[in-house]
Amino acid sequence: MRTHLRDSPKARELADALARVSGWDFYVLADETGGPVSAQGHAKLAHSVADCTRLGLNTDVQRCFWYFGDYSMYCAYHQIPHYDFYLMWDYDISISPESPTYLQDLADILSAQVGQLDMLGTTTGPIDGPRAGRPHRFAQPYKAMFAIIGLSRRALITLYEGRLRERLGEPVANGGVHCEYYVPSLLVERGSFLMANINDLIPGSTDRVSFNSNQARPFGFDMQMPATAHLIHPVVDLPTFLRKSFGRLAKQERTEVFLEQLERLEAQGADPVTLQDFREQALQHQERVRRFARAEAIAAAARSAEEARQEVRLS
Repeated sequence: MRTHLRDSPKARELADALARVSGWDFYVLADETGGPVSAQGHAKLAHSVADCTRLGLNTDVQRCFWYFGDYSMYCAYHQIPHYDFYLMWDYDISISPESPTYLQDLADILSAQVGQLDMLGTTTGPIDGPRAGRPHRFAQPYKAMFAIIGLSRRALITLYEGRLRERLGEPVANGGVHCEYYVPSLLVERGSFLMANINDLIPGSTDRVSFNSNQARPFGFDMQMPATAHLIHPVVDLPTFLRKSFGRLAKQERTEVFLEQLERLEAQGADPVTLQDFREQALQHQERVRRFARAEAIAAAARSAEEARQEVRLS
């Protein structure tokens, strides 16, 4: 399980769930670029941007592990190179309460696929050509959401070697091909790697409602968002949820919805100090919007009055 958070209730919840599964060995893949990360008693694979540099990877980029999530898997492989298959989960995934055996079922299915399956993704499929924010040179570009990604040992080695060649080749915009495009596209290009979506193994694992990067959910609270699939993503700790939700709704000029969310969280016992801080931010944003609207109305009225005076003078 990949995480960069020093101590997160949400990360603890998923780590404990993954560690209870028989048939795979569990590790916390801890990004310690910003400092130590607690593994909560589980085995830990610590890594950092500096480790990636030592592995020969290009780290002269912003938000390295955000755009190049495959780097974490190369770091893991170099610490534990003896496995046949590596499955990486982001910490902000939850299992639906309606699917208590899901993880064990997945582990059993994957164990039977070892030696055959080279990549497991959540939404893997072809895309159109490169555009801003999507740099690549692949003739057949693919995309795979990186919240869950599984790779065989031979796929990992191929991808790592490809990254080393990428660094030595002509520069690619944004520091290189982002992980969600690079991983499936290179494997498709090589032509001898078997890929599957997680819905192929267990139908109903993900959908666009429950597995939606644009719709975060707060860990431990009911926001009346339906769980329509086995896996829910992203589920984040309360401060992260509030920051994401406020940013999205403020941009949409829907702060009244955010204030309703705060009321719902308050009724469920959320920390009142945290809620009050975000409530003040929302109210201040609303006031700024109102002032801007008033200023625009005054300016429009002034323009109309000036146009009327101009027409009088002309007549």
